[in-house]
Amino acid sequence: MNYEGLPCPVCGRHMHEDDDIVVCPDCGTPQHRECWMENGECVNSEKHAEGFVWSSGEKPVFTERKPDIPADASRICLNCGSENPADVSVCGRCGAPLAGSEIRLNTDDDGNSRCPYCGMPVEPGDRLCKNCGAPLVLMPRSSFASYAADSGFEEQEIIGGNTAGELSAYVRRNVKRYLPLFKKFENGRKISFNFAAFFFGPLWYFFRKMYKFGIIFIIVLAAASPVFATMSNKMIDVMEPYQQAMNDRTLSNEDAIKMMEELVTATRKDFAIGSGLMLACNLIFAFLADRLYYKKIRDDFEFLKTEAIEPNLQRAMIIRRGGTSLLSALCGFFTFRIASYIIVVIANYAAMNL
Repeated sequence: MNYEGLPCPVCGRHMHEDDDIVVCPDCGTPQHRECWMENGECVNSEKHAEGFVWSSGEKPVFTERKPDIPADASRICLNCGSENPADVSVCGRCGAPLAGSEIRLNTDDDGNSRCPYCGMPVEPGDRLCKNCGAPLVLMPRSSFASYAADSGFEEQEIIGGNTAGELSAYVRRNVKRYLPLFKKFENGRKISFNFAAFFFGPLWYFFRKMYKFGIIFIIVLAAASPVFATMSNKMIDVMEPYQQAMNDRTLSNEDAIKMMEELVTATRKDFAIGSGLMLACNLIFAFLADRLYYKKIRDDFEFLKTEAIEPNLQRAMIIRRGGTSLLSALCGFFTFRIASYIIVVIANYAAMNL
Protein backbone atom coordinates (compact mmCIF):
# COMPACT_ATOMS: atom_id res chain seq x y z
CA MET A 1 0.00 0.00 0.00
CA ASN A 2 1.21 3.52 -0.78
CA TYR A 3 1.48 5.71 2.34
CA GLU A 4 2.84 8.74 0.46
CA GLY A 5 1.55 12.00 1.96
CA LEU A 6 -0.17 10.42 4.97
CA PRO A 7 0.74 11.86 8.39
CA CYS A 8 2.66 9.68 10.79
CA PRO A 9 0.40 9.18 13.83
CA VAL A 10 3.40 9.60 16.14
CA CYS A 11 5.30 12.68 14.95
CA GLY A 12 2.73 14.22 12.57
CA ARG A 13 5.20 14.55 9.69
CA HIS A 14 3.99 13.40 6.29
CA MET A 15 5.41 10.07 5.16
CA HIS A 16 7.33 9.97 1.89
CA GLU A 17 8.44 7.25 -0.48
CA ASP A 18 12.01 7.39 0.75
CA ASP A 19 11.06 7.18 4.45
CA ASP A 20 11.63 4.00 6.44
CA ILE A 21 8.02 3.02 7.22
CA VAL A 22 6.99 0.30 9.65
CA VAL A 23 3.51 -1.26 9.50
CA CYS A 24 2.11 -2.74 12.69
CA PRO A 25 1.46 -6.50 12.16
CA ASP A 26 -1.55 -6.38 14.52
CA CYS A 27 -3.54 -3.32 13.32
CA GLY A 28 -1.77 -2.19 10.15
CA THR A 29 -0.90 1.30 11.40
CA PRO A 30 1.98 2.80 9.34
CA GLN A 31 4.57 4.91 11.17
CA HIS A 32 8.17 5.91 10.88
CA ARG A 33 10.58 3.24 12.05
CA GLU A 34 12.31 5.77 14.32
CA CYS A 35 8.95 6.61 15.88
CA TRP A 36 8.24 2.92 16.44
CA MET A 37 11.66 2.38 17.97
CA GLU A 38 11.27 5.41 20.23
CA ASN A 39 7.91 4.23 21.56
CA GLY A 40 8.95 0.61 21.65
CA GLU A 41 5.54 -0.40 20.33
CA CYS A 42 2.77 0.62 17.95
CA VAL A 43 1.21 3.98 18.69
CA ASN A 44 -2.21 2.29 18.68
CA SER A 45 -1.18 -0.67 20.87
CA GLU A 46 -3.79 0.24 23.51
CA LYS A 47 -6.53 -0.31 20.90
CA HIS A 48 -5.36 -3.76 19.83
CA ALA A 49 -7.47 -5.50 22.46
CA GLU A 50 -10.55 -3.91 20.93
CA GLY A 51 -9.76 -5.39 17.52
CA PHE A 52 -8.71 -2.01 16.07
CA VAL A 53 -7.70 -2.05 12.40
CA TRP A 54 -6.08 1.02 10.83
CA SER A 55 -7.50 2.55 7.65
CA SER A 56 -6.30 5.45 5.48
CA GLY A 57 -9.32 7.47 6.60
CA GLU A 58 -8.41 7.16 10.26
CA LYS A 59 -7.93 10.58 11.87
CA PRO A 60 -4.43 10.59 13.40
CA VAL A 61 -4.07 11.40 17.07
CA PHE A 62 -0.54 12.60 17.63
CA THR A 63 1.18 11.40 20.75
CA GLU A 64 1.89 14.30 23.07
CA ARG A 65 5.31 13.96 24.62
CA LYS A 66 6.26 16.71 27.00
CA PRO A 67 9.83 17.08 28.14
CA ASP A 68 10.70 16.80 31.78
CA ILE A 69 11.04 20.35 33.13
CA PRO A 70 12.09 20.84 36.75
CA ALA A 71 9.41 22.48 38.86
CA ASP A 72 11.78 25.28 39.90
CA ALA A 73 13.08 25.93 36.38
CA SER A 74 12.82 29.40 34.86
CA ARG A 75 13.29 30.94 31.43
CA ILE A 76 15.01 34.22 30.68
CA CYS A 77 13.39 36.56 28.16
CA LEU A 78 15.94 37.44 25.47
CA ASN A 79 14.10 40.70 24.77
CA CYS A 80 14.00 42.37 28.20
CA GLY A 81 16.02 39.97 30.36
CA SER A 82 13.26 39.25 32.88
CA GLU A 83 12.82 35.81 34.49
CA ASN A 84 9.70 33.77 33.69
CA PRO A 85 8.29 30.38 34.74
CA ALA A 86 9.39 27.47 32.60
CA ASP A 87 5.87 26.61 31.40
CA VAL A 88 4.89 29.97 29.83
CA SER A 89 5.28 30.90 26.18
CA VAL A 90 5.47 34.71 26.37
CA CYS A 91 7.28 37.06 28.71
CA GLY A 92 5.05 38.42 31.45
CA ARG A 93 6.87 41.76 31.40
CA CYS A 94 7.25 42.76 27.73
CA GLY A 95 5.03 40.21 25.95
CA ALA A 96 7.81 38.91 23.71
CA PRO A 97 7.87 35.18 22.89
CA LEU A 98 10.31 33.31 25.12
CA ALA A 99 12.51 32.20 22.27
CA GLY A 100 16.06 31.25 21.39
CA SER A 101 17.41 27.81 20.55
CA GLU A 102 19.13 27.33 23.92
CA ILE A 103 15.80 28.02 25.66
CA ARG A 104 13.16 26.95 23.19
CA LEU A 105 14.48 23.58 22.12
CA ASN A 106 14.66 20.57 24.40
CA THR A 107 16.61 17.39 23.64
CA ASP A 108 15.82 13.77 24.38
CA ASP A 109 18.22 11.01 25.42
CA ASP A 110 19.32 10.52 21.81
CA GLY A 111 20.21 14.18 21.35
CA ASN A 112 17.23 14.97 19.09
CA SER A 113 15.62 18.41 19.43
CA ARG A 114 12.00 18.55 20.53
CA CYS A 115 9.35 21.24 20.82
CA PRO A 116 9.01 22.24 24.49
CA TYR A 117 5.23 22.59 24.19
CA CYS A 118 4.02 19.40 22.52
CA GLY A 119 7.19 17.29 22.68
CA MET A 120 7.27 16.55 18.95
CA PRO A 121 10.65 16.29 17.16
CA VAL A 122 11.83 19.39 15.30
CA GLU A 123 14.31 19.52 12.48
CA PRO A 124 17.30 21.88 12.24
CA GLY A 125 16.26 25.24 10.82
CA ASP A 126 12.59 24.95 11.82
CA ARG A 127 11.18 28.29 12.99
CA LEU A 128 7.80 26.84 14.00
CA CYS A 129 6.78 23.48 15.37
CA LYS A 130 5.05 21.50 12.61
CA ASN A 131 2.69 19.95 15.15
CA CYS A 132 1.51 22.77 17.42
CA GLY A 133 2.83 25.85 15.60
CA ALA A 134 4.83 27.20 18.57
CA PRO A 135 7.72 29.54 17.64
CA LEU A 136 11.12 27.89 18.00
CA VAL A 137 13.40 30.87 17.36
CA LEU A 138 13.68 34.38 18.74
CA MET A 139 11.14 36.86 17.47
CA PRO A 140 12.84 40.09 18.59
CA ARG A 141 10.86 43.15 19.49
CA SER A 142 10.74 45.40 16.45
CA SER A 143 12.34 48.82 16.71
CA PHE A 144 10.74 52.17 15.93
CA ALA A 145 14.15 53.84 15.67
CA SER A 146 13.74 54.58 11.96
CA TYR A 147 10.52 56.50 12.64
CA ALA A 148 11.89 58.41 15.62
CA ALA A 149 15.07 59.48 13.81
CA ASP A 150 13.52 62.75 12.55
CA SER A 151 11.48 63.56 15.65
CA GLY A 152 14.23 65.09 17.75
CA PHE A 153 13.51 62.59 20.57
CA GLU A 154 15.17 59.37 21.67
CA GLU A 155 13.19 56.30 20.66
CA GLN A 156 12.49 55.21 24.26
CA GLU A 157 11.68 58.68 25.62
CA ILE A 158 8.22 58.64 27.21
CA ILE A 159 5.56 61.13 26.10
CA GLY A 160 2.19 60.66 27.76
CA GLY A 161 2.80 57.01 28.60
CA ASN A 162 4.01 56.03 25.11
CA THR A 163 7.49 56.06 23.65
CA ALA A 164 8.60 58.63 21.12
CA GLY A 165 9.30 55.76 18.72
CA GLU A 166 5.73 54.51 18.94
CA LEU A 167 4.29 58.00 18.50
CA SER A 168 6.58 58.65 15.54
CA ALA A 169 5.49 55.40 13.89
CA TYR A 170 1.86 56.44 14.33
CA VAL A 171 2.19 60.07 13.19
CA ARG A 172 4.87 59.52 10.50
CA ARG A 173 4.28 62.78 8.59
CA ASN A 174 5.57 65.96 10.25
CA VAL A 175 6.74 64.30 13.47
CA LYS A 176 9.02 67.28 14.13
CA ARG A 177 5.93 69.36 14.81
CA TYR A 178 3.67 66.88 16.55
CA LEU A 179 5.96 65.20 19.09
CA PRO A 180 7.17 68.45 20.70
CA LEU A 181 3.55 69.60 20.71
CA PHE A 182 2.40 66.41 22.45
CA LYS A 183 5.16 66.95 25.01
CA LYS A 184 3.80 70.45 25.66
CA PHE A 185 0.29 69.06 26.08
CA GLU A 186 1.61 66.71 28.76
CA ASN A 187 3.31 69.66 30.46
CA GLY A 188 0.08 71.65 30.70
CA ARG A 189 -0.45 73.39 27.38
CA LYS A 190 -4.16 73.58 26.56
CA ILE A 191 -4.55 74.75 22.95
CA SER A 192 -2.65 75.07 19.70
CA PHE A 193 -3.40 76.29 16.18
CA ASN A 194 -3.22 73.93 13.21
CA PHE A 195 -2.88 75.83 9.93
CA ALA A 196 -3.60 72.76 7.80
CA ALA A 197 -6.91 72.21 9.61
CA PHE A 198 -7.72 75.93 9.23
CA PHE A 199 -7.30 75.93 5.44
CA PHE A 200 -8.60 72.43 4.67
CA GLY A 201 -11.17 72.00 7.47
CA PRO A 202 -12.73 68.53 7.67
CA LEU A 203 -10.48 67.26 4.89
CA TRP A 204 -7.50 67.44 7.25
CA TYR A 205 -9.38 65.29 9.77
CA PHE A 206 -10.03 62.66 7.10
CA PHE A 207 -6.40 62.90 6.00
CA ARG A 208 -5.34 62.03 9.58
CA LYS A 209 -7.92 59.20 9.74
CA MET A 210 -10.09 61.05 12.29
CA TYR A 211 -13.26 59.99 10.53
CA LYS A 212 -15.72 60.65 13.34
CA PHE A 213 -14.71 64.27 13.76
CA GLY A 214 -14.43 64.73 10.00
CA ILE A 215 -18.03 63.64 9.48
CA ILE A 216 -19.27 65.88 12.31
CA PHE A 217 -17.52 68.92 10.87
CA ILE A 218 -18.73 68.14 7.34
CA ILE A 219 -22.30 68.19 8.64
CA VAL A 220 -21.62 71.53 10.35
CA LEU A 221 -20.27 73.05 7.12
CA ALA A 222 -23.00 71.53 4.99
CA ALA A 223 -25.60 73.07 7.30
CA ALA A 224 -24.30 76.49 6.24
CA SER A 225 -24.74 75.70 2.54
CA PRO A 226 -28.26 77.22 2.26
CA VAL A 227 -26.76 80.64 3.07
CA PHE A 228 -24.48 80.45 0.04
CA ALA A 229 -27.26 78.95 -2.07
CA THR A 230 -29.48 81.92 -1.21
CA MET A 231 -26.69 84.31 -2.16
CA SER A 232 -26.24 82.48 -5.47
CA ASN A 233 -29.99 82.73 -6.23
CA LYS A 234 -29.99 86.46 -5.52
CA MET A 235 -27.05 86.93 -7.87
CA ILE A 236 -28.95 85.12 -10.63
CA ASP A 237 -32.03 87.32 -10.04
CA VAL A 238 -29.94 90.49 -10.26
CA MET A 239 -28.10 89.41 -13.40
CA GLU A 240 -31.18 88.12 -15.26
CA PRO A 241 -32.23 91.53 -16.76
CA TYR A 242 -28.69 92.00 -18.07
CA GLN A 243 -28.26 88.42 -19.34
CA GLN A 244 -29.24 89.06 -22.97
CA ALA A 245 -26.95 92.06 -23.23
CA MET A 246 -24.07 90.02 -21.76
CA ASN A 247 -24.74 87.21 -24.25
CA ASP A 248 -24.73 89.69 -27.15
CA ARG A 249 -21.70 91.46 -25.70
CA THR A 250 -23.58 94.77 -25.86
CA LEU A 251 -23.60 95.47 -22.12
CA SER A 252 -22.57 99.09 -21.64
CA ASN A 253 -20.14 100.24 -18.99
CA GLU A 254 -22.90 102.09 -17.17
CA ASP A 255 -25.12 98.96 -17.06
CA ALA A 256 -22.18 96.81 -15.93
CA ILE A 257 -21.42 99.21 -13.05
CA LYS A 258 -25.12 99.31 -12.14
CA MET A 259 -25.33 95.50 -12.18
CA MET A 260 -22.29 95.18 -9.89
CA GLU A 261 -23.75 97.70 -7.46
CA GLU A 262 -27.02 95.75 -7.37
CA LEU A 263 -25.11 92.49 -6.83
CA VAL A 264 -23.20 93.94 -3.89
CA THR A 265 -26.37 95.36 -2.37
CA ALA A 266 -28.37 92.13 -2.80
CA THR A 267 -25.69 89.77 -1.46
CA ARG A 268 -23.93 91.92 1.14
CA LYS A 269 -25.81 90.47 4.10
CA ASP A 270 -25.64 86.83 2.91
CA PHE A 271 -21.95 87.19 2.07
CA ALA A 272 -21.17 88.59 5.51
CA ILE A 273 -23.14 85.83 7.23
CA GLY A 274 -21.61 83.07 5.10
CA SER A 275 -18.06 84.37 5.43
CA GLY A 276 -18.47 84.77 9.17
CA LEU A 277 -19.74 81.22 9.50
CA MET A 278 -16.88 79.83 7.41
CA LEU A 279 -14.28 81.77 9.38
CA ALA A 280 -15.77 80.70 12.70
CA CYS A 281 -15.88 77.04 11.60
CA ASN A 282 -12.32 77.09 10.30
CA LEU A 283 -11.06 78.66 13.51
CA ILE A 284 -12.83 75.97 15.54
CA PHE A 285 -11.36 73.26 13.31
CA ALA A 286 -7.87 74.72 13.70
CA PHE A 287 -7.94 75.18 17.48
CA LEU A 288 -9.42 71.72 18.15
CA ALA A 289 -7.34 69.76 15.63
CA ASP A 290 -4.17 69.00 17.59
CA ARG A 291 -5.93 68.22 20.88
CA LEU A 292 -8.40 65.89 19.18
CA TYR A 293 -5.60 64.24 17.23
CA TYR A 294 -3.60 63.60 20.41
CA LYS A 295 -6.70 62.23 22.12
CA LYS A 296 -7.26 59.83 19.23
CA ILE A 297 -3.65 58.65 19.44
CA ARG A 298 -3.87 57.97 23.17
CA ASP A 299 -7.19 56.14 22.78
CA ASP A 300 -5.79 54.02 19.96
CA PHE A 301 -2.65 53.15 21.94
CA GLU A 302 -4.68 52.19 24.99
CA PHE A 303 -6.80 49.87 22.84
CA LEU A 304 -3.88 48.39 20.91
CA LYS A 305 -1.79 47.67 23.99
CA THR A 306 -4.76 45.97 25.63
CA GLU A 307 -5.73 43.85 22.63
CA ALA A 308 -2.25 43.06 21.27
CA ILE A 309 0.19 41.86 23.92
CA GLU A 310 2.82 40.58 21.48
CA PRO A 311 5.17 43.49 20.54
CA ASN A 312 5.40 42.69 16.83
CA LEU A 313 1.62 42.61 16.55
CA GLN A 314 1.43 45.94 18.39
CA ARG A 315 3.89 47.42 15.93
CA ALA A 316 1.89 46.25 12.92
CA MET A 317 -1.36 47.61 14.34
CA ILE A 318 0.22 50.97 15.27
CA ILE A 319 1.54 51.43 11.75
CA ARG A 320 -1.77 50.39 10.20
CA ARG A 321 -3.93 52.65 12.36
CA GLY A 322 -1.62 55.61 12.13
CA GLY A 323 -0.20 57.57 9.23
CA THR A 324 -2.22 59.55 6.72
CA SER A 325 -4.65 58.76 3.91
CA LEU A 326 -5.05 60.97 0.85
CA LEU A 327 -7.85 58.71 -0.37
CA SER A 328 -9.81 59.38 2.82
CA ALA A 329 -9.38 63.13 2.29
CA LEU A 330 -10.77 62.83 -1.25
CA CYS A 331 -13.69 60.78 0.04
CA GLY A 332 -14.31 63.48 2.65
CA PHE A 333 -14.39 66.14 -0.09
CA PHE A 334 -17.00 64.26 -2.13
CA THR A 335 -18.99 63.53 1.02
CA PHE A 336 -19.05 67.27 1.78
CA ARG A 337 -20.25 68.13 -1.72
CA ILE A 338 -23.00 65.52 -1.62
CA ALA A 339 -24.13 66.55 1.87
CA SER A 340 -24.17 70.23 0.84
CA TYR A 341 -26.22 69.47 -2.27
CA ILE A 342 -28.78 67.45 -0.33
CA ILE A 343 -29.17 70.15 2.33
CA VAL A 344 -29.57 72.88 -0.33
CA VAL A 345 -32.23 70.86 -2.18
CA ILE A 346 -34.13 70.28 1.05
CA ALA A 347 -33.88 73.96 1.99
CA ASN A 348 -35.12 75.14 -1.44
CA TYR A 349 -37.97 72.66 -1.39
CA ALA A 350 -39.00 73.83 2.09
CA ALA A 351 -38.83 77.51 1.03
CA MET A 352 -41.04 76.89 -1.99
CA ASN A 353 -43.71 75.14 0.06
CA LEU A 354 -43.89 77.52 3.01
